[in-house]
Amino acid sequence: MGSRRFELTIVGAESLPDIRRLGRMKVFAVVSVNGYTGTTHTDRDGETNPTWDFPFVFNVSEAHLQRGPEVDAVVDLYCETTLGGDKIVGRALIPVKTLFDRGIRSEGSLGFPVAGTASGRLYIRYCFEEKEPPSPPRRRRNEVWGKIIRLTMSSLIDRRYFLGLEHEAHLDFVWVRQCIGPTDGVELGLDIRRPVSAVMWMAL
Repeated sequence: MGSRRFELTIVGAESLPDIRRLGRMKVFAVVSVNGYTGTTHTDRDGETNPTWDFPFVFNVSEAHLQRGPEVDAVVDLYCETTLGGDKIVGRALIPVKTLFDRGIRSEGSLGFPVAGTASGRLYIRYCFEEKEPPSPPRRRRNEVWGKIIRLTMSSLIDRRYFLGLEHEAHLDFVWVRQCIGPTDGVELGLDIRRPVSAVMWMAL
């Protein structure tokens, strides 16, 4: 079934705990989907309410989106430190199939709880690639659609609407009365006792 382009924008977070003993909180996010990982820039101004508005693009299996199982976008929030390495602040799980079922794109930002915090929330926007439905197969010129109808003289008299149909077959000599108006008409004789290609006028 292929895959579908999934754009996930990490907007920001709020109400994160201040895990620094000294200095300011400098937070960045690491995003993973199906083993593919990306990192935002570090916010150095918002501290416990960082803002990134950072887009990521992933490819998600069409089968997962249509039938499951659920695939999570994992967002880990870290605080940058000078000594001792970066410290984890919390983690948010974003269910990708649930987003797809909700709609092809978000209207405004959506909030998700940040695990490991008392009240922290992560905000995102998303958009899935729109796919056109497959085009129907092209009809072959010599393909006849519909049922083959045996026509008689009596079935054609006084009919006022006709359908043109390309047909190649053995037919007997027939007369077809094509009605143009309430009183006017044109009679057309087709002598096709041997196989020929011809345009027949058949009553609807």
